[in-house]
Amino acid sequence: YDIGYDLPECHVIKKKETLYYAFYSDKWEGEITFKGLDEDKKYRVTDYVNTKDLGEIEGAQAMLNLTFDNFLLMELTPVE
Repeated sequence: YDIGYDLPECHVIKKKETLYYAFYSDKWEGEITFKGLDEDKKYRVTDYVNTKDLGEIEGAQAMLNLTFDNFLLMELTPVE
């Protein structure tokens, strides 16, 4: 379930050290905050539906500017 009022709608699942984020919006263009990350870790961000590397982010409230229609499914893996 989700609680909160942030946009776009977001759901996250953690499997071991990898986080899977699902964002939903009819049309989104702007900054997205990735909540729930470890403060002292870097993460590789991948749009796994389109096999697109979106770079690295770092920190507990890391952000990226993203654009999508309907949904965006992302995998965040810790960078060693």
